[in-house]
Amino acid sequence: MGSIYKITNTLSGMAYIGKTVHDAEKTRKRNHLSGRGNKPLKDDIDKYGEDVFTFEILHDGIIPEFLDTLEREEIAKHNTMKPYGYNQNRGGGGVCSHSEETRQKMSEALKGKPAWNKGKP
Repeated sequence: MGSIYKITNTLSGMAYIGKTVHDAEKTRKRNHLSGRGNKPLKDDIDKYGEDVFTFEILHDGIIPEFLDTLEREEIAKHNTMKPYGYNQNRGGGGVCSHSEETRQKMSEALKGKPAWNKGKP
């Protein structure tokens, strides 16, 4: 079973909606407080302190097959996509698609460098 949770910055009102099939509280500590999760959220936790953030479980006991859809619905409902919140994508699947701006920056950074697989069979 899985959970949908919300982390809210009480100073700015910005929030993050996430999903997990593990214990939600452990996920919060393991990912968001240790820096393995959402970078903008982690940066603000470091800047303002953990006490400024609230953590709530929105849905618990969810069948894993429904988590992606429910996460997308909650992100839309709570309007947590950047720049209004910490979510970097629409949710579901855990796959990030880079924005056009990010793709352009990556392209510029790699120009003139050999391909990672150059000379390999």
